[in-house]
Amino acid sequence: MAATTPNTIDAPATSAQIAEEPPLAYFDGVTNMAFGPFVTRVTLGVQQNVGGGAGKKPENRPTMTVVMPTASSHHLAREISKTLDNPEHQKILEHAFATYQKSFPGSRTDIVDTGAK
Repeated sequence: MAATTPNTIDAPATSAQIAEEPPLAYFDGVTNMAFGPFVTRVTLGVQQNVGGGAGKKPENRPTMTVVMPTASSHHLAREISKTLDNPEHQKILEHAFATYQKSFPGSRTDIVDTGAK
């Protein structure tokens, strides 16, 4: 029997291989999604200006693909929507954005419409 390593794709995860803190990554947006009956693939990316000068639209460059059960992706979408539609959450976001904006000298907070009610 061949020895397996933590990088082997079919090796089951053990408690020693699971990080206490999952890696943190930043993405500007979704570059691709594929929904199947069993799994969903979501490819995330960052914006980069590619070979362009001023005025060239940045491109989303894929950087990571997440694969999860389709039922879990539906649950995730519902939870995100429910959270963003929550008026209390909207107030928290509006307050945080206003505080951030006020941290810049001479900023005009009267011109920003966050859409929160």
